[in-house]
Amino acid sequence: MSNLLYNSSLDTPMSRQDLHNVITPAPMGPRHHPYSFAEFADNTVLAIQRAGYTVTEEDFAVQKDGMRMFGLLKVSNAPDHVPSQALTVAPSENVPALYEPKWDLLVGVRGANDQSIARGLLVGTRVMVCSNLQFDGNLGVWKRKQTTNIESEMPDIIGHAVSQLDRKQKEFSIDFDAFNRIQISRDDGDRILLDILRDERASLSASQLERALGHWDKLPKEVEEHGANGRNLWWLFNACTFALKPTGANNNHSDKADQSATIYRHLRLAVGNYLKAGRVRLLN
Repeated sequence: MSNLLYNSSLDTPMSRQDLHNVITPAPMGPRHHPYSFAEFADNTVLAIQRAGYTVTEEDFAVQKDGMRMFGLLKVSNAPDHVPSQALTVAPSENVPALYEPKWDLLVGVRGANDQSIARGLLVGTRVMVCSNLQFDGNLGVWKRKQTTNIESEMPDIIGHAVSQLDRKQKEFSIDFDAFNRIQISRDDGDRILLDILRDERASLSASQLERALGHWDKLPKEVEEHGANGRNLWWLFNACTFALKPTGANNNHSDKADQSATIYRHLRLAVGNYLKAGRVRLLN
């Protein structure tokens, strides 16, 4: 296994091939038609390949006696997938030479055959210094009931979602560049963390906030690279994603994805606020 996931005692880790051994349950009613996890994963990998990407690592886990599944696929960053625009620091800013953060693009798959979780694809990243995971949100979430013809319709739905990968990778590149260039004070970071805490969608616990604040106050030695350009949004972003790493035996992958998507939206909002304030400017 590649260990892309934050696995817990609730999980049964699996390879994609192993998913073929997971029994697809009988329908729960006359209109319920469960969709095989193995077919879902295989169709997603095929769609990623058709989009011009290569899956280099993959990791899956099932829970609830094989009724729920979550997986991560690491995809290569093709050389022509580059941002069409970039951020630059305004002349008045005093920022050291730009440290370029290293990150991997991830596609997450999730779903359930007990109707507890909608089938969907998520797009996210893994920061390579400390293996923090974050998800921006959904490439596609399908509330469609698992009824007749789902097998024939899902490949096209998945393909349409995966077609957005180019756009999402460009957005990540631009956003991470912005996070890395925008200098903020410790108090500014504290205020952003409090805004995240107040957001019910983030559902941060007191211990998670404490971990984020500790990381924001002083970077651990093993991730000093996050502060290579000073106290900035990139440092704060990694403090938040670090706080989401599970510390106990249990872990809900869908909850972690939803939490990190909310945190990411707050950091993007901060970028917009700093742009309006003239702290940075966009180049065409």
